[in-house]
Amino acid sequence: LVKPDPDPLQDYCIADTKTPQSFFCNGAPCIDPAQAKASHFTTSALSKPGNTRGNPFGFNVTLANIRNLPGLNTLGLTMARVDIAADGLIPPHAHPRASEPSIPDDILKKAYQINGQDVTKIRKNLGG
Repeated sequence: LVKPDPDPLQDYCIADTKTPQSFFCNGAPCIDPAQAKASHFTTSALSKPGNTRGNPFGFNVTLANIRNLPGLNTLGLTMARVDIAADGLIPPHAHPRASEPSIPDDILKKAYQINGQDVTKIRKNLGG
C-alpha cells in the first residue's frame, strides 16, 4: 500500500535557515513571503561533480535540500545529482513514495542484461 503526502497548505514556504528552530513541523519555519527572492529557488549544489571513489560501487548522490535550496521547503520535492564512475554500479532499488516514472521492461532487460522473469522478480520485490 502506497500513500502520497497530503497537498501542501500553501504554494511555497521558503525555509528560514538562519533562525534556530525552536519547534518542529513538516519542514522548517517559513520566512515572510514578502522577503522571497529568486535566489531562494536556485542552487549551485547540483552543478559540482561528486566523489565517485567514496564507496565501493563507484557512485555519488548529491541532494538538494532546504539548506542549499530553501524554496524546496514543504513542497514534497527532492532533487538529486547522481555521478557514476566509468565502471560504477547503482544496484536496483525502489523509492516507495516517489513519483519517478516507471522504466519499461525492455530497457531493464537491456541495461541489466536480464530476461523477462528477472524483470518480473525485480518488479515484485521492489514495487516497480
